[in-house]
Amino acid sequence: MEIEQIENVVLSTTPDHRALGQRLGKTYNKAFKDAIAAMTHEEIVTFEQTGTTEICGVTLTAGDLNVLRKYRHVGDDFDAEGDNDVIVVLDCRLNDELINIGVTREFVNTI
Repeated sequence: MEIEQIENVVLSTTPDHRALGQRLGKTYNKAFKDAIAAMTHEEIVTFEQTGTTEICGVTLTAGDLNVLRKYRHVGDDFDAEGDNDVIVVLDCRLNDELINIGVTREFVNTI
């Protein structure tokens, strides 16, 4: 099992608008939201590990940001599905064993 390869998984963050709006008031503006959206993969990984990050001089905790994971689709050989915690990637390439299993099933179904 492979765990979160950087080349296959894209991390992004979305702010909890309600929590940040109540806590920060007018400080929570477009520039602040853009700074959150501009976080790099490494910054997001560090945020997940430590539970805090600093944006525009404000310390944010785990309840302030939601981390989203998406699979970077790199062709028709793989298919992925998941939620924000886990992504499952399936290798959809046909090999001789899979082809033989398919032929066997078709043969059994026609008998």
